[in-house]
Amino acid sequence: MARRSAIMVARMRAPGISDYDAVAYPSYPWAQTHPDRLATMATLFGMAPPPVERARVLEIGCGDGGNLIPMGVTLPGAQFTGVDLAETAVRRGCEIAAALELRNVRLLHMDLTDVTQVLGEFDYIIAHGLYAWVPEPIRDKLLEVCNRNLAPEGVAFVSYNALPGGYIRTMVREMMLYHTRGMEEPGARVAAAKDLIRFLANEAPAGKAYRALMQSAAEDLIERQEGALFHDELAETYQPVWFAQFARHAARHHLQYLSEAQLFEMSVGVLEAAAADRLVQLAGDDVIDREQYLDFIKCRTFRQTLLCHEQIGVDRSIEPARLRSMLIASPLRRTGGPTDPAAPGAMIFEGLSAARLETDSSIGKAALVVLEEVWPDVLPFMTLLDQACARAGAGRVEPDDLARFLLRAYTANVIECHVHYPRIARRAGPRPLASPLARYQIQYGSLVTNLRHYPISLRGDLPARFLRLLDGTRDRDDLAREMAPHLAGEPGSIEEQIDRNLERVAERALLQE
Repeated sequence: MARRSAIMVARMRAPGISDYDAVAYPSYPWAQTHPDRLATMATLFGMAPPPVERARVLEIGCGDGGNLIPMGVTLPGAQFTGVDLAETAVRRGCEIAAALELRNVRLLHMDLTDVTQVLGEFDYIIAHGLYAWVPEPIRDKLLEVCNRNLAPEGVAFVSYNALPGGYIRTMVREMMLYHTRGMEEPGARVAAAKDLIRFLANEAPAGKAYRALMQSAAEDLIERQEGALFHDELAETYQPVWFAQFARHAARHHLQYLSEAQLFEMSVGVLEAAAADRLVQLAGDDVIDREQYLDFIKCRTFRQTLLCHEQIGVDRSIEPARLRSMLIASPLRRTGGPTDPAAPGAMIFEGLSAARLETDSSIGKAALVVLEEVWPDVLPFMTLLDQACARAGAGRVEPDDLARFLLRAYTANVIECHVHYPRIARRAGPRPLASPLARYQIQYGSLVTNLRHYPISLRGDLPARFLRLLDGTRDRDDLAREMAPHLAGEPGSIEEQIDRNLERVAERALLQE
C-alpha cells in the first residue's frame, strides 16, 4: 500500500510548496485520537461504533504519519488513510510505511479542498490541530468531510483552541508577531519570539497577575520545538472559538456534539459542590450550555471534541453497565495504606501526572491492586471482577458495584477503559520481540512510539543498542553475548543486567507478544 501511495502522490495535483514543506511540523502519536479511544467514548454514550480491529480511519493533516503509522502497526486488520498538503512530509511518511512493510497505510499529498466522497467512507476521522489555524472556508470544508465521509455510526475527532483561554494565547501570539515583524527566516523568528517571552516573564512587575501569566506562557513556549511554535503561535491564521460557536458550526453540517476525547474533561468533579450545583442551575439540561459554562469556569484553552451524525441517539446517562464489555487498565501504584485489600482502612494509589486516588472500598482496593500487577496489560471487566473478589475476601460482588467504582475512577482520569488493546507482553519471552516501529525509530532519534500509542524517550546509546537487538531472533544468551562489551562496569552480572533491561522495555509497553 505504501508503494501505491507514492505513485498516487506523483499523480496528485501539485498545489505548490507549503509552509509545512519549508519548516516541518513535529509529528507524534496522539493517544486521544486512537480509534480505541474514540470507540470507547462512543460506547459509553450509547453508540454502536465500528469495530476498532477493522476500522477505516482518515486523518486530515497527517504530516509524515507520526500518528497514523503506529496505528497501522498495532491494527493490521484496519485501514488508514492520511492526507496532507506538505509533500515533503508525505513522502517521508510513505518511506517509513514502506520500510515497515505496512500494507494498510496510505498517505496522500492532497489539499483538503480536493477531498470528496470518492476518497471513501471512514469509521473514524481525525483532524488534530487544524480547525483553529485555517480560514473559514477551510473550516467549512473540514466539517463537510466529517459529515459526508463519515460512516453512519462513525466518530470524528476535531481539536481546536478554545475561548476564553484562547484570548490569553492570542495576546502572547500578537506580541510575538509584533516583535518578529519583518523577519523572514523561520529559525530567526522563533528565536526572537522566545527571547521576547523570556524578557517579559522576567521583567514584568513582580506581584502582578500579568507577571504570573507571562511566566506560565514562558514555561510552555520556551521548550516548544521550532516547527511547532512557527506553525502554531506565529501562523498566519489563528482563530480560537467559543465551544458553543463550534457546536453550532458542526450542527450546520449535520453533526452533533458527542463528547470530549477524555471523559474527565467533561467532569465537574474539579469543582466545589456549590459551584457544581450553580453550574447545573445555569445550564439546565442543555449539554452545550453546560460545556460552555464549564469553559468559563476553567478558562479552557484547548478542546478535543468528538462529533457524530445528528440522527444518532446519544445517551448521556453513561450507565456503569457499559463497562462490562470493556478492558480495564491502570498505571496507579499503591503508595500508602494497608498492604492487603481485605484489611480495613483506605489505600492510597498514585500515578503519572500527579494522579492520585484514595479509597476504602474493598472491591475498589482489590481491583486497583490487581491492575497494578498486570500493568501495562489490561484485564476484561469480568476477569477483573473475579480476581478482585478473590483478593477482597468479601465473597461475590455485584458487577455494577465494581462498574460504578471504575466509572468514577475513569471520570477522574486515574484508570483506562478500552474496547481494544494491542497485544503487549508483560514479560519478555524466550526470544524477546520489540515493536518494529520503535526499532525503526530508535535508529534516527531517542523518541519512539510504544504499543500503547504514546511517545517515550529512550536517551543514551545503551537503551538504543539494546532495543535494536530485540527482533525476535535472539535469546537471552545471544543478548548477553552481544551486549557484554557495552555493559561492563554496570552493577550485577551480565544475565542480571539483561533481565533488568528487558523488564524496563516491558514496562514501557514496547514488547509484543
